[in-house]
Order: sequence, then structure tokens, then C-alpha cells
Amino acid sequence: MKRKTILLLAIMVILLIGTSTSFGQLKELVIPPDFSLVSSDGDTVTLFEQQGKIVILHFWKSNWGTCHAEIPHLNKVYESYPDSLVQIFGINISDTPGKVLKEIKDYKIAYPILIGRGSSVARDYKIPSIPYLYIINQEGTVDFGEMFLVYKNINKIIDDLSNTAEPNESKDF
Repeated sequence: MKRKTILLLAIMVILLIGTSTSFGQLKELVIPPDFSLVSSDGDTVTLFEQQGKIVILHFWKSNWGTCHAEIPHLNKVYESYPDSLVQIFGINISDTPGKVLKEIKDYKIAYPILIGRGSSVARDYKIPSIPYLYIINQEGTVDFGEMFLVYKNINKIIDDLSNTAEPNESKDF
């Protein structure tokens, strides 16, 4: 009986690892599709314009606690690296522009927010769950995808991609 339980647990672990959302999505999405979305400021933003930078795409929606929990970590990343090295875009996939503006104010979001509602961006990026974060390297390929990351983990990925030791304390140089 004990042996069957161990075998069953081992099979479950293998299945969980083998169907990991992050790994599965990365296999399918190596080169991210370009997009053209309007920001909360009214500017049109494309992924193509960000070539040569590390780009973090944070797919989120309002009224979702996990999405809100990630915001302080992304704010810290945004304030720690220059725009010339790292660009973060929050992509709200479900809310009206008015609701998005309220969320930006209520949660003090520092990084640019793009309006994804009514677009195919979530489908194009094969978003498996919300929130979801993609990190795209300077060469324009997906380097990492995950449901939730804290500052320390995002910082390590950026440092590995940029070969820098520590982030700057401020965007003001």
C-alpha cells in the first residue's frame, strides 16, 4: 500500500512538472507577437518599438487580488531600472479605460498600463491564467513566463539578462 501511494505521488509530480503552465507556454511562445495597444495616457504602444530592451508584460485585470499583490513588486522594478534597459507594461485585459484609470490611481501603479480589452492580445499571448507575466529579452524572445513573481525574482532575471550587478536606486541619473 505504501509503495502504491509513493508511486501515485511520483506520477502526480511528474504530471504537474510536465504540464507546467510556464514551461508549456514558453515552448509555444518563443517569439512574442507584436501588438498595438493604447495606453491609459492615450499613446499607442507596440512591442516592436521596445527592441533592445528587456520588456516585462504583466497581464492583469481589476478586482483580482493576486493581480493587485504583484503591483508593488512591479512598481519597485519600474523605479529601479532605467527605461533604456527595462520597460514594464501592465496589460489590462478585461476592463474599460475608466475602470483602468481608477485602478491606476487606487493602487498607485507607476508603470505604463495598456488597454487590452477588446483586443486579441491575451489570446495571441496564450495567457493561461491571470495574472501572468512574460519577460522578453533584448533579442526579442520570451525568456520567462510565470503566474506571479516578486521583486527579488524579477530582479534576478533582469540581472541575468543584462549582466548588471545591482539595479539603480532611481530612474534619475
